[in-house]
Amino acid sequence: QSSAPFPAFESRAAPRKVEGVQRSQITSSIFCQNVMYWEEQKLSIAESFKQFLTNIKIPNHDQIELRYGEITAALNKEFRDSESKTSNNLQVGSYGRWTAIKGVSDLDMLYIVPASLWEKYKDGGQSKLLERAKAAIKTRYPRTEVYVDRLVVRALYNNFHVEVQPVFEQADKSFKYPDTYYGGSWKTTKPRDEISAMTEFV
Repeated sequence: QSSAPFPAFESRAAPRKVEGVQRSQITSSIFCQNVMYWEEQKLSIAESFKQFLTNIKIPNHDQIELRYGEITAALNKEFRDSESKTSNNLQVGSYGRWTAIKGVSDLDMLYIVPASLWEKYKDGGQSKLLERAKAAIKTRYPRTEVYVDRLVVRALYNNFHVEVQPVFEQADKSFKYPDTYYGGSWKTTKPRDEISAMTEFV
């Protein structure tokens, strides 16, 4: 009689042990499933973001760069007797700040006029400077609509237009640009500060 409880204890302990193992296995399985789920979610988010970037990518980037280059070459030929497609220009606006997306149609650039010409244009020569820039671009694109619009020269292409602003660079890296209103004046812009701030995030 004294040994009767022992087999009973043994018989009760066995299923508890099995139950503990089963619980451990189930817990481990659930943990693994959760890990796999979140890994899949991370992959899904990454793939979705990659697709999003593809969807907003500018499809006519090469055409835009071609126009920028040819306008720059035309202005360099007029003001510097050079045909460089990259020198003395600065792409500004959303495209220049690397924030433009698919469908961008308004493109902006500065053309840095030789400092030696400042004396020629500084006193009331704003319209003359813009007209000279317009004529240079029109020579390159004779069938394109090109005109002066107060602060800039606008060149209208099929699916976008480029606004060109002739400027004089200052010692602090800012630029003086012409305003033709009210007899003409010079104003200041500092696009390099904006571009530098945005490129920190690129």
